[in-house]
Amino acid sequence: MRVIGGRLKGKKLNGISSISNSSLRPTSDRVKENIFNILSHKFHLNLDGIKVLDLFAGTGSLGFESLSRGARSVTFVENDQYACRLIKENAKTYEKQIFKI
Repeated sequence: MRVIGGRLKGKKLNGISSISNSSLRPTSDRVKENIFNILSHKFHLNLDGIKVLDLFAGTGSLGFESLSRGARSVTFVENDQYACRLIKENAKTYEKQIFKI
């Protein structure tokens, strides 16, 4: 799992281990790329400074992609404890790079 655009482009996010919850499936790079292309080109949405809600966050991949592309903040909503730990680990790993001022 990696970030495909923005400040963190190419950075790897902690992924799902083979022992982990099999119900989690990260959003593929191709799907993320299409989502952000549609948002920016079809809807002319600029992510700079906006607040994002990553509802049913799972691995948090879409939220971290949004932060990398300039979102001011992301609220991750997830009830799976393993997924929440994964999101927290990734946030801690990249917090200094994401929140550069």
